[in-house]
Amino acid sequence: MNVVQAKSRRLSGLDVYIETDLDPAKLAAELEKLAQMSPLKLQMITNRGAQVFPASGRRVSLVDHFRCRFVLRESAASFGDAEILSLLGTVGAKYRWMHIEKLQEFDGEPAFSKSQV
Repeated sequence: MNVVQAKSRRLSGLDVYIETDLDPAKLAAELEKLAQMSPLKLQMITNRGAQVFPASGRRVSLVDHFRCRFVLRESAASFGDAEILSLLGTVGAKYRWMHIEKLQEFDGEPAFSKSQV
């Protein structure tokens, strides 16, 4: 097996998977408030792979599991595990989260999935 090593690696965001029956717009408003003090900001929410916030205009049959993507604010230089744990503690005090994924860039290219608009 030939493994290609990245010359650079950068943590650029975080996907937090949340279980709730809230409407995506209400969930987004609450998550934005919860992340105010974080170097991360809410970028989007998906449900079963389809973007539901910001609204895409596409009709989606929702289930109670949402992927909430947080990305680094322009004003923040970087973040790490301490900031991730802080955000999870804040979000976890209000919502049940069950999974996270760190979003990374290798050699300046995103190494994570995009959503379907």
